[in-house]
Amino acid sequence: MQAGTATTQKSVQITEQPQQEASALNDLLDRSAEQRRRVAALTGQVSRCESLSSASQELQDLATDRQDLVDELDQMDISDLPGSQTLTVDLEDALDASRDSDRNYADWADEAGDAGCPRGGPAPHTAAYRAAQSTDQLATESKEDFVDLWNPIASSYGFPERSAREI
Repeated sequence: MQAGTATTQKSVQITEQPQQEASALNDLLDRSAEQRRRVAALTGQVSRCESLSSASQELQDLATDRQDLVDELDQMDISDLPGSQTLTVDLEDALDASRDSDRNYADWADEAGDAGCPRGGPAPHTAAYRAAQSTDQLATESKEDFVDLWNPIASSYGFPERSAREI
């Protein structure tokens, strides 16, 4: 009887492991989505030339938060999920590029302030702005690759599907 119990417990653990891994990854994606919303609000603030120094600092803080997500992803074991290596690479590439964009947007806020950005905007499209747009494009491409793999997994474990704009 105990041998049967051990086998049953092992089967339950094997079945639960991918669910737990998907849940952990979904939680990380939720935090990334919140960071993205904050970045969007802050870049709007910069575009309107409002509170540029605080926007710059908050964007730098968000870049640090994105790096924390990359570090967490590096420590996360999602090996029981289909395509786990590609999932990890695509998401890490996306988060790295998003972090770089956050830094570039922070630099844009600084450059806009240095240029005498008039309250109400528009903020000048400086070299930092163009760099942010470029790294945003890289992030979007990696996010699209990621969601193509993630959405079927998410759906199979009862998590919401996402678009590249939601990461």
